[in-house]
Amino acid sequence: MRLFIAEDGAVVTEHNGAEVKWNATIFDRTDFRNIPHLFREINGYWAHLPADRQYRIWLGYKAISEQFETTSERTRLAMNIAGLLDQMYADMPMEELDRWIGFHGAVKFPPDGSLLLEHDPYDPNPGRTYLKRDYNGLVTITAALRPMIPIWGEYMRRVKDEVGSEYKEYIAIRLLRNTHVMRSEPIERLRRYVDATLSVSANQSNAYIISGLGSEETIEWLLAMVCIRRIAVGDIDASDTRGNIITNVFGFISNTLRDFDKRFGGGVRDKNPDKDTGEDEGSILESFKVKQEVSPGDIILYNVYAEDPKAMAIKIDPTIDLKLLDLALSRVDRLQNASLSKHHITLCQWVLHRVLPPLAIPLLLKPGLLRSLAVTQALIWHWGIYDIAALVTATRHFADDELVPFDSKVRITPSTLEQLLALFPHLMPADKNQTSEKKSNYAIAAISLLIRELSGCMWQYHAPPELLKHCTGVDGDRRAALQPSTPEQIGLLIIATHQKRNTPHPSI
Repeated sequence: MRLFIAEDGAVVTEHNGAEVKWNATIFDRTDFRNIPHLFREINGYWAHLPADRQYRIWLGYKAISEQFETTSERTRLAMNIAGLLDQMYADMPMEELDRWIGFHGAVKFPPDGSLLLEHDPYDPNPGRTYLKRDYNGLVTITAALRPMIPIWGEYMRRVKDEVGSEYKEYIAIRLLRNTHVMRSEPIERLRRYVDATLSVSANQSNAYIISGLGSEETIEWLLAMVCIRRIAVGDIDASDTRGNIITNVFGFISNTLRDFDKRFGGGVRDKNPDKDTGEDEGSILESFKVKQEVSPGDIILYNVYAEDPKAMAIKIDPTIDLKLLDLALSRVDRLQNASLSKHHITLCQWVLHRVLPPLAIPLLLKPGLLRSLAVTQALIWHWGIYDIAALVTATRHFADDELVPFDSKVRITPSTLEQLLALFPHLMPADKNQTSEKKSNYAIAAISLLIRELSGCMWQYHAPPELLKHCTGVDGDRRAALQPSTPEQIGLLIIATHQKRNTPHPSI
C-alpha cells in the first residue's frame, strides 16, 4: 500500500499492483517534484502494518473514489466520504504513527537548541512559541494528513464552484471532523498557535475586522488553510535553507493575513485617510467604505458551520450536558414547516454570538437555523432557565377571539437588576426627560422589546417533555402564555450570555 506522484502529475494510490488515480491539480501552487520525500513517512508506516489493515485502507480509497463517480450532491458526498474516512483512520491510530516515526522514521528535525524546552515565564504570548515536544506532534500531524492529499484534491476541485474558492479548504477539512486526527493534541496545539498568531496579526487587514467571518470562524478557516495548504503538502524535513514546519506555517499565516483584503471582497479603505477623526465623530466601522452586504460564500460558510451543533454547543459552554442537545435536536424538526418568529432569531443571536455573528443567523437556511435553535435551547436548558429554553422552539397559537393579556412592564428582582446595571452601565441616548436608569438601560430595553414580541398570544411548545416538566403554566395541550417570571428569566439569560462572552474560548 503506497502513495506516489505519476509522471502526468496525478496522485496515485497503489496496492498489490492495482491503482487509483486522483486529480490533485487544485494544488496548483505546490510543485510536488520539489518535495522528493512527500510520502516517505506514510508509505513506510503503511508497509509496517499487517496485510489486513493495508487492504482495508485500500478499500477505503476505492470506496471514496467510487463516491466521487456516483454522488453529485455535495452534502451527501461529504457525509459519505466522512464516514469512510472515519473507518480508514481507525486503522491508522495517531499514537502508533507517532511511535513508528520515532523508531523508524527518517525525519530531519531542527537542530538541537533551536527549539525551547519550556516557555519563557515572561513570554506575553506563549501560544506562538512551539516547544520541542510540540514540534514532535506537528511532525506526526504532517504524516497523518498525507493520505488526504488525493482526497482533498478531488473534493476541493468538485466543490469549488459551489462553495467559492476562498471556502473550499474550510469545507474540505470537515471531512475529517469525526476522526481522531482532528481531536488530537497536536491539532489542538496548532489551533492555539493559529489563534495566538491571529491575535497579534489581525491589524494587518481592515477586511478582517468587518468581513463576514467572526472570530471563531476565522480561527477555523485559517486552521483549515494551514492544514491543507501548508502542512499536508509541505516538506516534513527541517532545512537550513527552507526552514522547518513551524517557520513555514508562520510565513504562510503572515502572507495569508496580508492578502485578507483581496480574499474577501477587495480592499477596505479609509474614507478620510488624512482626517483625524475624534472618537465622538463615529465608530471604527464608520471610518471605512462599505463592502457589499454578504457574499454567497459567506452564506455557505455560515450554513456549513451550523452543520456541527455539538461543536457549536461545546465552544460556547464546554460543561454542557450533550444529552440535552440530543433531546433538543430530536424535537426541533417539528418546526420544519412552521413560520418562525422574531424571538427565535433574537434568542439565537444572543446565545450563539461566540460561534456565529448575529447578522449571520437570519442568513441560515432552514436546516441550519433549526440546528442553531436546538443548540440555543440546549444551552439555556443547561443554564437552568427553563421557561425561556422552552420558548426557543415555541410557535404562536392563535385561537378564535383569543386574547392573552400580559403586563409588559418589566419587573425583575433587585439582585438581577443590580447585575444588569453593573454589566451594562451606559444609558441609552433617548428621551432627555427620561431620568429612570431602569428605563434607559440597554439590557432593560432589550428585555422590554422581547417581552413585547412574546406577549399577546398563547405559545405552542415543541420542546422535549424532559424540559417541559420544569416549566410553569403549561397546560395539557403543551400550551402556555408568558409567565410573570419571564422578564426575570430573560434578565438571567442576558447575564449568562455576557458571562460566556468573557470566558476563554475552549478548543475542541
